[in-house]
Amino acid sequence: MKYSAEGAPNWLNIHPDLGVISADARRIQGAFSSAAPPGVRQDFRFRILAAGTKGAYAKQSVTANLVLTVRSVSLPAVTYPAQTVLRGGDAAARTISAAPTGGITAAQADFAFDAAPPRPAWLTLSGTGTISGEMPTNATLGSTAYTVKITGKGIYAGKTGDVNFTLIDAGNTRPVGIWSDDSTMWMGDYSSDKIYAYSMAGM
Repeated sequence: MKYSAEGAPNWLNIHPDLGVISADARRIQGAFSSAAPPGVRQDFRFRILAAGTKGAYAKQSVTANLVLTVRSVSLPAVTYPAQTVLRGGDAAARTISAAPTGGITAAQADFAFDAAPPRPAWLTLSGTGTISGEMPTNATLGSTAYTVKITGKGIYAGKTGDVNFTLIDAGNTRPVGIWSDDSTMWMGDYSSDKIYAYSMAGM
């Protein structure tokens, strides 16, 4: 038997001897607009021809009409939990590790930091999308939102997305100095790691 297809899309293949139908997911994706929402479907109608080549089946053939339905996909929603680092704290308090949630893997997407805002040199992004690093004791940061760009591969080829990652600097764990709110005066003592409060009533 020899098998062939008539009217099939160019990304569909049929094995001439076995009749097995296969397709390349990356080429299927080209059937849809990159902006197509998930779940959009498209039907492809074609005919399979099986022709006999030997013995009693020589010069005989049968056909079958098929409908193949393809649905568009989008990147799974990905999120990062916000991370807090304590400047001046111990190594554990200055270390972060945040893995993306949403069910996408390194085999399905590439991860990369966006160019803006520039990230600190100590903050790294692994191939699996995990953000990690140890903040130096003398670094200053402030609350900063970074953007991770996701580029799909395989069935997600041609799909892209951005996800925000927030890094919060909780500040110095050893406040030093004098400050007030006009009713109370606070004084931070670096040597004892204590804060003293004094009432300003009558001053």
